[in-house]
Amino acid sequence: MSAHTRQFEQHGQEPAGAGVYRTPPGQYGPALPAHPVQPPVPMAPPAPAYSSFVAVSRPAASGTVIVIAWILALCSMLYLLPWAVAATRNKSGEIAIFLINFFLGWTVIGWFVALIMACCPEPQTPVVVINHVPPPQPYYR
Repeated sequence: MSAHTRQFEQHGQEPAGAGVYRTPPGQYGPALPAHPVQPPVPMAPPAPAYSSFVAVSRPAASGTVIVIAWILALCSMLYLLPWAVAATRNKSGEIAIFLINFFLGWTVIGWFVALIMACCPEPQTPVVVINHVPPPQPYYR
């Protein structure tokens, strides 16, 4: 203890900057460092080694359109059957099939053309898969 601190303790005063109670060293465990060491902060988990995106199918057909197509096909005595089949199979040319069926179906040949279009399989498109390998990133800062 310095002479300056002893002088204030004798007169019952605290030295400048005091006011915080200090425990005697070693009484409650080891003294804490001036700046506590903080553990590393985890970042986001590492990205997977390969990330890829493949889109090969069309969105699902609307149930409402399918129901309306079949109700109209039955009410029109199967005149709109090609359109109902196309809607059920979720064909990519569903609108074209409906237009051919509606405007040319009365010629019977137009009806069969629309039915064949509705029953033919979809053409297969080639699928390209691109894998992206992200650079390695540290997990901790």
